[in-house]
Amino acid sequence: MTNIIGQKRKAGGTDRLSVLLAFFLPCGIRIPFTELLLPLCFCQFLPEPWRWQVIRTGLSRHIEKEAAAKIFGDERKARNILYTLKKKGLLQSVRRNYYATISLETKEAVATPFEIASSITEDSYISHHSAFEFYGLANQVFSDIYVSTGRDFREFEFGGRWYHCMKTKRDFGISLQKTIRVTDMERTVLDNIKDFDKVGGLEELLRCLEMITVLDEGRLTTYLEKYHNQFLAQKVGYLLSFYPQLKLSDGFFDYCKKNIGNSSRYLYHDLKEEKSIFSKEWNLCIPEDIMQLMNEGGEPLV
Repeated sequence: MTNIIGQKRKAGGTDRLSVLLAFFLPCGIRIPFTELLLPLCFCQFLPEPWRWQVIRTGLSRHIEKEAAAKIFGDERKARNILYTLKKKGLLQSVRRNYYATISLETKEAVATPFEIASSITEDSYISHHSAFEFYGLANQVFSDIYVSTGRDFREFEFGGRWYHCMKTKRDFGISLQKTIRVTDMERTVLDNIKDFDKVGGLEELLRCLEMITVLDEGRLTTYLEKYHNQFLAQKVGYLLSFYPQLKLSDGFFDYCKKNIGNSSRYLYHDLKEEKSIFSKEWNLCIPEDIMQLMNEGGEPLV
């Protein structure tokens, strides 16, 4: 399946294909190329009776493949059109069978990295540190974009950003922000706490948590039940207890304590080789200098 992403944009003084390309491709929409190319090229290829029908259906993006095949004859012709658009500088390959429209003004891809990430697979969505970045809560902007999906895709680079596949079967806590799918704040916090040693690191996680003003503890509890992960409950209870601005009740932390089991654990694997101290309350080994990781003062985290 070939996909093209772009957006409506004033085209002024460009050729017919450029005008059509800029007008008919809304941002972040994944549609088969046999549907998308119809409005792009109708002035050149379509007989008169088809033109207004294609315009109407093209604007709402609901052209059946059968109609496309009747107009273009076969998919090979459509692929040739894609090649032509690339040669004209109107499309750029993101990865195989996946294209981004090029701005007629800047000559760069119109779609943002988040729009690209949200369209890689049918169910892909932005997660982990990239979700913090989307919400404006990242302390640092990474070149890595973390994309959760139920389907594997080969990691790739486009526009200076690396798109990483975080395969998962979890389908909860996903928010639609216009055309972009991204984890909601509660799921974002849990994902980052769960995987901080793989995504961003502890220092970046602590600084991101500091910027959050409130969390819905009902959602946190519901999501923790879905994760069904004792270690995650242990880390979440411990770390979030030092951010009073999140407005989490004692009941939430009691819930976490009841679901951590009896095992003593290290906050992260490599801590076994570092200086650590033990939190009896959470039965958890933590870095001796955890507050210094944030380069600011605060009460000791024990």
